[in-house]
Amino acid sequence: MIDYSTSKSILESKNFYLSKKTTKGLTKFNHTFKNKNIIVELDWELGGFVKGVNLIVNNSKENVFDVDNFFLYELENITNNFFYMN
Repeated sequence: MIDYSTSKSILESKNFYLSKKTTKGLTKFNHTFKNKNIIVELDWELGGFVKGVNLIVNNSKENVFDVDNFFLYELENITNNFFYMN
C-alpha cells in the first residue's frame, strides 16, 4: 500500500499542488494541463496509507481501483497525454 507522503511527493513532482483539504483524511491535488483541470483526490487513513483515489478531469470523476499502479504507472501516462496534446 502506498502512503500519503509518497503519493504527495509523486504528485508534487508532476507539478500538482495541494489545493484543498476538505476533511481529515481527504486531500485534493490540482493541476491544469492544456486547459484541462485535473484533480487527484486522496482518501487516506490515520496511519497515512492511501485507501482510495478519485481522478477528476474537467468535472468528470472516476474512481481509481488499483492505487499503487495509479501512482507508479498511470499518473505518468495521464500527465504525459495531457501535456503533449495539441
